[in-house]
Amino acid sequence: MSKRRNRSHHEYNDTQATLLMAVFGGTCAFFSVETIFPDVMESLGHQMSKLPGWKLHMGSMCVGILVFLIALFFLEVLEARSNITAWRSSAPWLPLAGLAAMATASISPFTLS
Repeated sequence: MSKRRNRSHHEYNDTQATLLMAVFGGTCAFFSVETIFPDVMESLGHQMSKLPGWKLHMGSMCVGILVFLIALFFLEVLEARSNITAWRSSAPWLPLAGLAAMATASISPFTLS
């Protein structure tokens, strides 16, 4: 007689590791944009000199947050095998991405001349 294998009803859920990996991806994206952007500004010259420096840094932050959100969503899909669970874990971070995007696109009254 063969032994019957019992299926485990324990669900593996390691949210801390998933969050750390997503934060690492977002941080890498942020530092990559921060490193590459001065070279882009130098090559474009006078066209980019009109942008204030804080907008460039907010753009880098926005890219980092978006990469974090995308990485968190896909890592949760791979871990939980459920789009709904992945959406529930990544949706609370969407206002932060929207806030960074609005700060990047906003017009500063100090730069209007």
